[in-house]
Amino acid sequence: MPSLGCIIGISASRYELGGRQMRLANVIFLFVSVVAAVVVPVAIEASVHRDLLKVSFINRRSVVISPLGAVPRYLLAQLLNGSSRFWNFPIGTFAANMIAVLLMGLLDHFYRTRGNVWCQIAMDGICGSLSTVSSFVNEMIGFYGSDNRRLMYIYAIISVGVGAAIMSVCRHVF
Repeated sequence: MPSLGCIIGISASRYELGGRQMRLANVIFLFVSVVAAVVVPVAIEASVHRDLLKVSFINRRSVVISPLGAVPRYLLAQLLNGSSRFWNFPIGTFAANMIAVLLMGLLDHFYRTRGNVWCQIAMDGICGSLSTVSSFVNEMIGFYGSDNRRLMYIYAIISVGVGAAIMSVCRHVF
């Protein structure tokens, strides 16, 4: 069956993307999709129920900027998970969680010292979506299901221990 491009006389080879361009197009599409999936329903809900909806300034802004944490988390998981030489250790999710803990520690310091509300918004929105418990639990269940309980315990202890250490350093140094 001929494609629509052949029927109307457009050469498809002119519009093919290479590997790097396709990945960039996918990332851009992912970002726009996530923003649209978050912003459009929130905007509709807010406009329809303007008087009934009691959502704080911080919560609205946190939801709107949360894709800035979700997209990097997804990309880190896609790029780094499964590429480890260490027992299929999920490096991407671990890195996303630890980056989120570090950012949260730094933003907490600025929020406590300067009282800037945008620090709270970034902690809730960006750090909250960058560090997800759901990915962590899903990987733990995957380890458990594949009879790799030892790695499950190692991953849990390392994640909680390193995260607590990072937050402790942020709280005491800054």
